[in-house]
Amino acid sequence: MLRKTAPLVVLCLALAGLVSCGSSASHYVYLALPGTNNGAIAAFREAGSSGVLTPLPGSPFTAGQGAHGVVIHPSNKFLYVTNSIANTVSLFTIAGDGSLTEVTPATQTGAGPNVVVMDTAGSFLYVANSLAGNISVFSITSGSGALTPVAGSPFQIGATALAMALSPSGNFLFVASGVNQGLISVFGVNVGVLSAVGSPVKINQQNPVAIAVDATGGFLYTANSIDGTISSFTIDSSGGLTQQNNSPLAINLAGPTALLIDQLGPWLYVAASSDIAAYSLPSSGAPTLLSGAGSPFASTSPLLLAEDPSGKTLFAVNATTITSYAVTRSGTTAGALTSVTSTPVSAPASIAITQ
Repeated sequence: MLRKTAPLVVLCLALAGLVSCGSSASHYVYLALPGTNNGAIAAFREAGSSGVLTPLPGSPFTAGQGAHGVVIHPSNKFLYVTNSIANTVSLFTIAGDGSLTEVTPATQTGAGPNVVVMDTAGSFLYVANSLAGNISVFSITSGSGALTPVAGSPFQIGATALAMALSPSGNFLFVASGVNQGLISVFGVNVGVLSAVGSPVKINQQNPVAIAVDATGGFLYTANSIDGTISSFTIDSSGGLTQQNNSPLAINLAGPTALLIDQLGPWLYVAASSDIAAYSLPSSGAPTLLSGAGSPFASTSPLLLAEDPSGKTLFAVNATTITSYAVTRSGTTAGALTSVTSTPVSAPASIAITQ
């Protein structure tokens, strides 16, 4: 899930029929830039929940070579970046004004670290090493943010991870892999230690590039970029996956690239080609197109999706810009997206937002 007081007032009035401006508290938006200064982090301030972004002084902040994945600790004190060329994870402290300071030295990982996720408690960091075909797991020291490898790390998965997601409880890690044959591997998690749950599930769709688990931990979704579908699964109490009857679901859009489960809807947003499609997620978990809201919504080659903590603003990121959308939260068009503004960026690989 890219300007000051007077423009913000005008924006609030303009959007009054769509969403209230809410709190004046700032959020900070960070994007990993693999090719800038051999790896950097672009940093922006979002005033309130306006969607209007202002670059922070000193941005972009230098990271390691091939900066790729980025994740923020739930305390909002630490930011972690995987450096896919340097084979490291960088730790940055986040100041009250959003500025970043690197804590050196960076932590060594396996070869080609790319995707990174963290449990909701901020206790463990999971790093997929794309060239090594394994996952490095680190425990996080709460006071300093320091990383310590857990016993047995790295854990072999025998494939290149394209995407990862943790269950809300942190008890299961789901890994999407396979360009020619889509696979979902499930791992039980016990104090950061991974153990395979059954055999990988074949979804028969190529290139599952994005994966998401709903807030109940009962459903999992993948975006399959080659055949233009989304797959949906139920998750049982042991972490096992069962594909739903209407899965895979054709989205009638080419090359889906990202998924986002709205924190309040619940809605599922799918980025693809030149649009963002929106689906409702009923208690059955089966996605249904939000046709009444006007889905799909025009976007320019979106690659990444993120939502600010208020749920009022959705960000769509492509190779050159980050565009903010106001999310309609009520009425007959609930779930609709209305473009607010766009901000230039330089070939970002991932996005994270403070809570």
